[in-house]
Amino acid sequence: MLRFSDMTFNKLLLILALAILSNAYILDFPKYRLEGTQLIWDYSGSDQGVVTVDTSKLTSPWNGKTTDESFTVLPERIKITSNLVFDARPNFASYEDICDFRYYYYASSIYDFWGTIGLAYYNISVIPSDLHFLNCHPRSYKEIGPSGQVGDIDQLEPVCDQDVSLYPVLRGMVDTSCYGTAEKAGDACKATCTDGSALKAFGTYLLYGAYDDSFNENDLKLALVNFGPVLGRKANNEYFEVFYGWKTTESKIYYLSFVRGNDGHISFTSDHSSPFQNIEEAYIVYGTRQDLSAQDPHLNASGVVRAVLSLIAAVLVLPALLI
Repeated sequence: MLRFSDMTFNKLLLILALAILSNAYILDFPKYRLEGTQLIWDYSGSDQGVVTVDTSKLTSPWNGKTTDESFTVLPERIKITSNLVFDARPNFASYEDICDFRYYYYASSIYDFWGTIGLAYYNISVIPSDLHFLNCHPRSYKEIGPSGQVGDIDQLEPVCDQDVSLYPVLRGMVDTSCYGTAEKAGDACKATCTDGSALKAFGTYLLYGAYDDSFNENDLKLALVNFGPVLGRKANNEYFEVFYGWKTTESKIYYLSFVRGNDGHISFTSDHSSPFQNIEEAYIVYGTRQDLSAQDPHLNASGVVRAVLSLIAAVLVLPALLI
């Protein structure tokens, strides 16, 4: 059983747990829980603190197979960039010298990844709040060992100094229209929306894993069919993209992804698979797909979307180069 003594090795656990993806297709997702702001990994039970997933026994939540000529995890209603409410994003370049966490939340396309998860897993449009993601992250960590022994409590780095890709997102994502933009980095995690209503978070039960090795074409197809969107960085690329499917044109396979252009907006891209450029870093989630469209924060697009965009308009300045 893999163990680690501080959160520096948490990412290593996530990586090693998924390192067998391309061989046996059996994945171990670490199972954590949050108590207040403390992240706990309890491996005292019979499952040893992991959820084991055998992809050979899974049925694709999107009814796909790796042999399909075309496949997508996006709802049919998503046709063009303007269908993506998270296409707009703040001028985050200023965060680089103030709060690394917030900067890399956007620069590493984690914002886009969670917006795509909202579409793929829940059929909802969400503008994920970076302040919720930041301020609701854990502040301390402890382990409970096989015999129930409790390890030392590790105080984590200030939230702005934490690795944005390191921790499981047990609090899910909250729309910016709910969480607001008034809070500062390091403030307490809010329990209510700006209007006083209860906070509505999506994806709180999703398991999170990382793969930090040569992620090949077969791995990508398998991950897409079973786990949905894949946040990945191709070998020799400095930017991340969100993969959401593939298509076949004239017997050639093209992989579909979201990439941010020089104007800061999302572009729908399709890259020919021959030769396939391996992915060096990949992030996936695993959980139950549900149709929560009735709870979509942007259900009344003609009114609500305009309100949200006006809320962030004061900070919405798209830089010339964002990746």
